[in-house]
Amino acid sequence: MRAIYKGEVMNNLKYYDILGHLVPGLVFLSAVGFIWIQVGTELPKMPDGDGVRLLVMTALAYYVGHIISTIGSWIQPILYFLWLGKPSRRILVKETSHIHRDVRDRIRQRLAKECGLQMEVPECWRERSKYLDGLFSHASSICNRKNLGRVTEFNAKYALHRSLFVVSVLAGLISLCIIKVAKCGFSANFVRWLIFGYFVLAVISFFRARQRGYYFAREVLRMYQVGGG
Repeated sequence: MRAIYKGEVMNNLKYYDILGHLVPGLVFLSAVGFIWIQVGTELPKMPDGDGVRLLVMTALAYYVGHIISTIGSWIQPILYFLWLGKPSRRILVKETSHIHRDVRDRIRQRLAKECGLQMEVPECWRERSKYLDGLFSHASSICNRKNLGRVTEFNAKYALHRSLFVVSVLAGLISLCIIKVAKCGFSANFVRWLIFGYFVLAVISFFRARQRGYYFAREVLRMYQVGGG
């Protein structure tokens, strides 16, 4: 029975589900659970049986991970602003180290032709954004339909790092709130190191999410160029 439980749980989780939802959920629950234990509060009792515990923890982490992923989606416009633009738009028009300019222009013109759009990128910001999103969406849909390259993997890794940024911020704030409410007399050094640790993790996750966004966009364009015809 234990092997059946573990096999069913893991087989029904796809790669994106594991990286985009399950892992962030587990990290968040572990971080908050650590502080919860430090203040002397017992964690809720788990059901008996390893298989049942695995099922309950997987479901709880997956649910929490979905909430974290949703928050990540909500704050994406803020992240794009701080990143100086959406990676999938910038890689189609800006000079970057991720793709050669001539290759980028050929791919963009090919996409525009397939989508029945003008070759020149609009000057108006709103029209420009809509235009570039349409081109990238077309390339992405072809890659997903034909299961080209590692597009799904790169997308999952981007979602993971975006969610880890949310986890760093949320877990840090919730941990500080627990310490404040519990009044357990944590040393000032412990609190300072806790804040510093979560700040470092948030900064790392912030820049890694940006990098993964460009990797995902580049993989979509590369695979579209190779197998999109």
